[in-house]
Amino acid sequence: MKADSFFAFFSASCVWTKIVTYGLLFIATWALSYGNPVFSNADFTTVEDMFRDVALGPGSLWDWYLPRSSYYLDIFLYFAARLLGGDVHNGLALFAAAQTCAVVAAAVYALRSAVPSRNWQLPLVAFVYALLLHGNSGLCTWGLGTMAHVLTSACVLWAMGLFFRLLAGGRTGLPLFLLIAVTTLCDFMFVLWFVLPALAVLGMRFLCRWGERRVQIGLGVCLCLAVGVGKVLDSLTRAYPADSAGSFKPQAVLNTLGRTVVEYANNAAQAPEAAAVWLLGLLGFILFIWRAFRRREQEKLCFAVQIAMCVFLNVFVIAAHSMAAGYYYLMFLYLPPLLGVVLGVDSLSLSLSLSLSLSL
Repeated sequence: MKADSFFAFFSASCVWTKIVTYGLLFIATWALSYGNPVFSNADFTTVEDMFRDVALGPGSLWDWYLPRSSYYLDIFLYFAARLLGGDVHNGLALFAAAQTCAVVAAAVYALRSAVPSRNWQLPLVAFVYALLLHGNSGLCTWGLGTMAHVLTSACVLWAMGLFFRLLAGGRTGLPLFLLIAVTTLCDFMFVLWFVLPALAVLGMRFLCRWGERRVQIGLGVCLCLAVGVGKVLDSLTRAYPADSAGSFKPQAVLNTLGRTVVEYANNAAQAPEAAAVWLLGLLGFILFIWRAFRRREQEKLCFAVQIAMCVFLNVFVIAAHSMAAGYYYLMFLYLPPLLGVVLGVDSLSLSLSLSLSLSL
């Protein structure tokens, strides 16, 4: 695979496709978010209270008790959206629109590290994500809110793109290091969703002798060092210590997963379009793995392992801590459709083109 630079995504020739797609996505998300009752949730209004205390009042950000994840990305993005919007409804809607565009851009960037760049990829990813967000407010529209780990999922996708470009020989080491450190500072979920799966990919490459072993070890050390920098910054910027993650409860896994399956089944009945696109994404991801395994494409297999490990760790660790379903399962909800649909379409198009060439 040809190595790609970090800024190559922003220099594609089809500028008007990006302008129209992101413009429509931004407007549609703003319209869906403005006055949405999901924002009555206390988790989503915390940043508004912080804004009134910090920006409009005499308070300071360091006076607030931040949870285990400090959410600095969400806080500062919302502050900017609130200042531009002028009121809480516009602020939340602008935040949701900007956040949605960030997730779509990150998904496309990650995909282009595994499959060739196509003009249809961006509109397709945007359409899939819009369908997910249009689902029921119980699960899908969590992706519109603040402090819901959605910006963290965007950073996970950006990091995946940087990571696999680095493995392919690209010069993305420094941006990846900085992104890991900053996102670890903001949300420790990033370590679970990206760093641990990336270490698993490096371990697989080490055992299979895919590339120089010294390079794999060096990359693993750098990933851990970036996480360490992020945790040190987190401890230095807190006025209060982070709360505990809770005890690990293996016996709770099956109980929590059972409740989650029932909840998702009920929500799928209320939002069949979101359920259908999720299943299509899963089928596309399976097709991508099958084709990559048959053709022994190492980089694509590593990409598939990264996604599978991310989803598995998200579901298992959250379930083991008896956490409620919803935005804690973002990787499970969003990664299969966001990436799997494009991966499946690309695999099908390659298979069809190969069959036609052989028949001719």
